Amino acid sequence: MMPEMDGYQTGRAIRSMPRFEHLPIISLTAQAMTGDREKALAAASDYIAKPVDVDELVSMMRTTPSPPRPADSRSRSAWHPRS
Repeated sequence: MMPEMDGYQTGRAIRSMPRFEHLPIISLTAQAMTGDREKALAAASDYIAKPVDVDELVSMMRTTPSPPRPADSRSRSAWHPRS
């Protein structure tokens, strides 16, 4: 657990910011009980339970859709934290 918000709340907070609404998020959780997947996917692009299979995580990262790019592909994407 995190001190101020749990991961589900953090994901929802990130998604509520317009510049991050399309940011790919993979939820990693130690909890794999009924309903946890749905709860994680409410604010994440994908979900994986611990212990993490590294090959599965890398595969997930490769197949998670990238956020939309701005018209000028040389500029930073709309969700980049430094833009």
